[in-house]
Amino acid sequence: MPPKAKLAKIIQEHTFSEKYDELRGEHPRLDDVHAGIDWLLARQPRQGTSVNEDHRVYKTSRYHITPAFYVLYRYVESEHTVYLLSLKAVEDSEL
Repeated sequence: MPPKAKLAKIIQEHTFSEKYDELRGEHPRLDDVHAGIDWLLARQPRQGTSVNEDHRVYKTSRYHITPAFYVLYRYVESEHTVYLLSLKAVEDSEL
């Protein structure tokens, strides 16, 4: 059996936490979305689209009444750490 890959550490920056807390009241399933983001980026930290040398954006999928979200993050390869920076609900017009 092949060895398991080491998971990237996930750190939620203050700006992400503030936006997350703000959006939780509007989107009751946001905790599930957050768990999925953490799960995926810990395993595939380069999953998102590169927007510049340091930052990436990952777009979640819409599910029933829960909208898709953009997640801005930074992956520091030398630390094997993902820093969650910002979160934004995707507007219907952006789909």
